[in-house]
Amino acid sequence: MTFYTSGLKTVLIDPIFDRANFGSEFRLHPDTVYLPQFRLLNVGVTTATDNIEYNSLTGSYGLIRSIELLDGNQLIDKVEQFAL
Repeated sequence: MTFYTSGLKTVLIDPIFDRANFGSEFRLHPDTVYLPQFRLLNVGVTTATDNIEYNSLTGSYGLIRSIELLDGNQLIDKVEQFAL
């Protein structure tokens, strides 16, 4: 099977729901193929004083508790302890 890359493009998907100390929800476009190189960008923290120190072992990924992939209400895959 041959895989042509000329039709591939990078698309930014903004969160549909984003609430501090709760979580973010991203909705992927239907009838679209997503490759394994799917990336999560701009993960970080902001505070009023801006003196933020990340954990030296996990960095900003230590802020993510879990990730779920759903199709509607059907759970497809889940990582419960993302930082590990």
